[in-house]
Amino acid sequence: MKHPQRSSPHVVSLMDRMRWCFVGLAALFLCGIIGYVFIEHWTLSDSVFMTAITMSTVGYGEIQPLSEAGRFFTSALIFLSLIGVACTTACITTALVSGEISGSFISARVRKMARAFSQHTIIFGSTVMTEVLMVRLLQDDGAFVVVEEDHHKVLELRQRFPEAVVLEASPRDEMALFDAGLLKARSVVAGLESDFDNLLIAMTVKEILPNIQVVARANDPKVASRMHKIGVDKVICPFQLSGEYIADLLSGAVEGENIPNEFVH
Repeated sequence: MKHPQRSSPHVVSLMDRMRWCFVGLAALFLCGIIGYVFIEHWTLSDSVFMTAITMSTVGYGEIQPLSEAGRFFTSALIFLSLIGVACTTACITTALVSGEISGSFISARVRKMARAFSQHTIIFGSTVMTEVLMVRLLQDDGAFVVVEEDHHKVLELRQRFPEAVVLEASPRDEMALFDAGLLKARSVVAGLESDFDNLLIAMTVKEILPNIQVVARANDPKVASRMHKIGVDKVICPFQLSGEYIADLLSGAVEGENIPNEFVH
């Protein structure tokens, strides 16, 4: 499983841009202090105060007469400060409008809730199979954490299952396991559409906690066989099970009335 990777290296998030803006303002403030100390030979306190009122553009005026070089330096400092403040304000406004800041707080709260669980089930993926499982667990008052990387599916799950803890993370991110409280979990369900993702999850979980119960979905019988070899407790092959059930139904081995209503459309 891949090492933790929160964002693509090619895409700079708004939060990263905000951090760089604040770092830039802090660096500019430090340069202003150093500039006044070396250009005007002022004391540190005078340099700090002059830099503060210059960058904030409050208009207090010069605390001491400036030399020609000092005036050029102050003009440049004002110009750069206006650009820095404008960029920072734009980043903050964009983050608030897009919901990235609130989303970060929600993600942190969800991770904290997940890590507080004990003897719970970790469910990877939002599929028909896993959603049926979620309904059953909620009916039985079973604690579970859902790991889903698709943002729209995460929002949909949180709306449909407000009692559930839904963690927005990549199933290929090893850190997602620990964010979901793996060390205190009772079982893990790898229910993604991809057989190889499910195999990767099962292998990683079994490497960390060999005795934990792992149930995995597999569409390919070859992948299912490999899952059994690495110690997966139960492998569910939905297409194979459906085909066998239909065959039993047609042969009369089972009665159609015995099929639960939620499985009949």
